[in-house]
Amino acid sequence: MAHNAPGRHYRKGLSLVDVFRLFPDDEAAEKWIAAVRWPDGPECPHCGSSNVQSGAKHPSMPYRCRGCRKFFSVKTGTAMADSNLGPQVWAIATYLMSTGLKGQSSMKLHRDLGVTQKTAWHLAHRTREAWADANPEPVHRPRGSRRGVLRWQGAEQAREQEAAGGPRPGREDGGRGRARLR
Repeated sequence: MAHNAPGRHYRKGLSLVDVFRLFPDDEAAEKWIAAVRWPDGPECPHCGSSNVQSGAKHPSMPYRCRGCRKFFSVKTGTAMADSNLGPQVWAIATYLMSTGLKGQSSMKLHRDLGVTQKTAWHLAHRTREAWADANPEPVHRPRGSRRGVLRWQGAEQAREQEAAGGPRPGREDGGRGRARLR
């Protein structure tokens, strides 16, 4: 029977099983991240030089720049920097967060990845920040703003209004936590 409406059958992409086959261990995930990050070979995140020695003797930094003489890894200069989690966990978490229709909570990541909830929260927060840096939201000047402050649209605007003592959108009590007098 022909099915013309969009649905699960017509969706293309990787399944969870495909992701685990693609990233069976940290080495495979690191190779994939390096290939995506540096399609023309590794470049130093500190100075931008492509004169890089791979296979350096540092235990966690396999690359060394011959220009600035600094060691670096695939994680350096990314959201993964200064994280003890391996590249496999980051790759799987990124897949889970990007394929979920409503995103992914830190509790769900904690259960799925076998890490603490605090670690899952930081992982999700860093990933969302990296995505926000890649796609910044438009900035607008609110009407009647005497201070001339530029505000982000959406949740940031609500937080700024609340911090400034103004009402939060969508709250009957103006976001102040008081009951309405009748």
